[in-house]
Amino acid sequence: MAFIGGNKPVPALLREYRKVFDKLLEERFTIVFLFGIERWSIIRDEEVQLVNALETFLGDTRRIAFYFVNKDILSVTSLKLLYLLEELATTIIEFKKEEKRKLVVTKALNRVLEGYEVEL
Repeated sequence: MAFIGGNKPVPALLREYRKVFDKLLEERFTIVFLFGIERWSIIRDEEVQLVNALETFLGDTRRIAFYFVNKDILSVTSLKLLYLLEELATTIIEFKKEEKRKLVVTKALNRVLEGYEVEL
């Protein structure tokens, strides 16, 4: 397990992430949880560079990555980044708070899953 702060430029973050990632993969299959993209994008103007860095991990079957993104913030501060992340994702699950709280699959490689809802 590792925590990588977002206080560096994207190339430096990517190098640090690669070191941790490669070490973890030597030991076991890896699940990655990424938080704070929306906060990071408010402070910096490197959205495309960030998405390009994330894209280098596409197709790497040694890991599954979950990106937790506050869509409300990104739709106001960086709609471009939101669209790029959605394009990059293989599956998008949205948390919706309507009459009841639920998770909704809004995009999936397996089209049968699209629209699937789970109440919480």
